Amino acid sequence: MHLSRTLFVVSVLTTLMLIGRGFAAEDFSQFCRDTFGVKQEPLTTHLAGDELRIIPEGVWTHFSENSATLAIESNLPMISHVEYGETDALGSKSEPTERPFYLHIHRLTGLQTGKTYHYRIVGTDERGKTVASNTNTFTLEKVKDAIYLPNPQQPAAPFRLDQADKTYILTQDIVASGTAISIVAAGVTLDLNGHTVTYNDVAGNDADGKTQQEFGFVATQGVQGVRCGYAARGSAKLLNGTIRQGKGNGGYGSIPVYFRGTEIAGVTIEYHGPQVSGVYGEVKDFHHNIINDSGSELTNRHQGVEAIGGATNVHHNLVKRARQRAVNAISSSKISHNELYVDSCATNSFGIMFYKSTKCEATENRIFGRGYLMIGIGTVSEGVADIKVSKNLIHLQSHKPDERWAEYGAQSGAYGVRVTWGGNNIEYADNVIVSKGRDGGMVRGVWFCPTPKIENVSFKRNLIKVEVENATSDKWGAIVVSGDNTPDAKPGLFEGNTIWSNFCHVRLGEEYGTGVNARFVNNTFIRTGEDERYATVICGFGNFNNEGTVFLDTKLEGGASFDRVKWEGEGRNNFKVGRVVDGKDVIDKEYKPG
Repeated sequence: MHLSRTLFVVSVLTTLMLIGRGFAAEDFSQFCRDTFGVKQEPLTTHLAGDELRIIPEGVWTHFSENSATLAIESNLPMISHVEYGETDALGSKSEPTERPFYLHIHRLTGLQTGKTYHYRIVGTDERGKTVASNTNTFTLEKVKDAIYLPNPQQPAAPFRLDQADKTYILTQDIVASGTAISIVAAGVTLDLNGHTVTYNDVAGNDADGKTQQEFGFVATQGVQGVRCGYAARGSAKLLNGTIRQGKGNGGYGSIPVYFRGTEIAGVTIEYHGPQVSGVYGEVKDFHHNIINDSGSELTNRHQGVEAIGGATNVHHNLVKRARQRAVNAISSSKISHNELYVDSCATNSFGIMFYKSTKCEATENRIFGRGYLMIGIGTVSEGVADIKVSKNLIHLQSHKPDERWAEYGAQSGAYGVRVTWGGNNIEYADNVIVSKGRDGGMVRGVWFCPTPKIENVSFKRNLIKVEVENATSDKWGAIVVSGDNTPDAKPGLFEGNTIWSNFCHVRLGEEYGTGVNARFVNNTFIRTGEDERYATVICGFGNFNNEGTVFLDTKLEGGASFDRVKWEGEGRNNFKVGRVVDGKDVIDKEYKPG
């Protein structure tokens, strides 16, 4: 369980360098197959529709000299493959995806320059329904004035790309003991041509005295697959291939892609070392990539590990697994149409995290997760402002607690969205949030932590389903309000939401803090199941004062009732129920213990 907020601060100071205990991650793909999708959760189709189809905006292709990357997006998860050939009879078939996905990014390799190929992408969903793209063609052509790697001047890695405004093309897979490729000129396009770059195949760091001056501090901390020097800033492109960490198993700094450029697209990124992130630096457009983090170890969860960091326009990426954060959103970024899976190995893991970010949007993403402390989307820290989170599907599952992280002992938590530590002008609207717990795992659908430094926060028109699946899970609730123990905390607005729960719709106060000043307007609470532990509202914890919350124009269905209230703790606990009449609150009843 979490510590109280007072103990939490002490814990942060004393556990800064806690190391993850490590665990087997091989079952994650099967866990996702068994837990997420249309068969497991009917709300999966709410935003997407019930009929399987291809979304035209998600189609993207890239054709190189001997390879092609072909991508589509489906509205529902499906297993997909490519059918292709030199005639419209097709005849060849790629390997199918290992589990159902919404984003389908396939790479064809070993093709011949000058030839025309026909292709289509075919998918089948969990219910056996099949959909196919149109049959299209492409012709592979030589790239004018390309520089090929390897070549007589650079016969083996590491390669240094120092000719400005040139396209470099790989002609074979390459393996580097340390850093593989350095881009040190402006306007360089690196086309991997479907090949695999393996870096860090031997333990060690190849940085020299000039590395920091040319590439920056991070490059001195490890080795990289592809890295950009300052001379490449704002102009480099990376396309069409795989970058994979090798047997050297380097830690922080041993990043697959350390980039400063305009675009990364059609790239598969695989890594496993301790405290290793996937992409770090500056990227204007990061799209149609696949990232797979197979590691489990963190040496510093506050420093953080993320699959995608430093990118402005992040769209149509498939993160098959991340150990802590899938996307660390920077200011002025748009995060859209991504499919993100997180296997939380440490405290404060996120599908999308907004930390000191401003003027951002997260829309139409699909986020799935499990593990130690999993949060779908979170706005955290002072300075976060002007954030809009809309039309995302978040489906999380907590499970039997384990000790993959030492900070709070054995636990597992699945928390849909979270606002804490500060923020201004934050809106969560029209999202679908599902959080389920079993075998002692904890759940929160919306986790709002009011303080005097958090204001103008609203949750509107969301569908929220939070349920416990057996008797050993009973914490915390569908909507949890737990912040500073002060009446000066700014109110949060919950308006027009529909909330399902079989154990608790609203929790006012719990071990993380006090539930104060929440404003609920025109929400629908629907009880599911017949669990005798059910309460529409649970109010109180310890000696916290949980006051100031009001419920207006509430619809109660399936057995939900304000007569089903549990009072806990020894502080001042109360809430009010009423209506809005001519724009004014009319209070019908105040509820308090006794």
